[in-house]
Amino acid sequence: LPTVLDGVWVSVNGKPGLIYYISPTQINFLAPDDDGQDAAVVRVYTPAGTTQYEIGMFKGSFAPAFFMFEPENSKYVAGVHLDGVYLGKTGLYQGLNFRPAKPGDIVALYGTGFGETDPACPASELVNGAAPLRSAVTVKIGGKAAEVRYAGLVSSGLYQLNVVVPDLPSGDHLVAAEIGGVRSQVNASITVLNTAPPSTPQITSLVPSSGGIGQTITNFTVNGQNLSGVTAIELSPAAGIVVTNINSTATAVTAQVTLSPT
Repeated sequence: LPTVLDGVWVSVNGKPGLIYYISPTQINFLAPDDDGQDAAVVRVYTPAGTTQYEIGMFKGSFAPAFFMFEPENSKYVAGVHLDGVYLGKTGLYQGLNFRPAKPGDIVALYGTGFGETDPACPASELVNGAAPLRSAVTVKIGGKAAEVRYAGLVSSGLYQLNVVVPDLPSGDHLVAAEIGGVRSQVNASITVLNTAPPSTPQITSLVPSSGGIGQTITNFTVNGQNLSGVTAIELSPAAGIVVTNINSTATAVTAQVTLSPT
């Protein structure tokens, strides 16, 4: 990989970086192999040779971060479906084919800073084949663990994580990766479209199962499954029964039940 483009080069702790791209306002480079930790000095040299810019930054074994699609303030993780269609909501980029993820889909997410691979890939050399990560990485989408089918280098400085999208409702969900105790950036999301029909609520028990005339039951509980989002309870016969203060979880609905004194 080149260390100089049009006379522009970069050093990290005195070692030349690998240059990807230069412009009047931006330089993209790959950090060289270096066992040093903590403080690092990055120097930028211009074609004049004598002008340089010096920047201090932190260097560690892990600095995981996802690459992001630029629209909507770089909100969405750069990724693709296994059939090559870009991962994201339709129309994210005009003229490109995007599709949201569905629960159970395997999608490829792209990032950098995930550390060493096995076999090792020197930073200065092109990546000739897939190189899995040496350390284990975990991924959560929407707060739920996502199975990682593959994680490793696929190109110089470019890591690919193939993950299974967990069961999530439709919408945007945050994505977080963690490796070596270091977490990726916040506010990185993917779009999920869940087309599965909602599960039918199932009731297993009522607590209490009966009450007296005129009684107010403050902690009436319906136990079961698929009860999230329940907003109404109907008891039979409905005459003379008032149900208020309904709260629901996936396995229980609580409410206050008042029985008419007549």
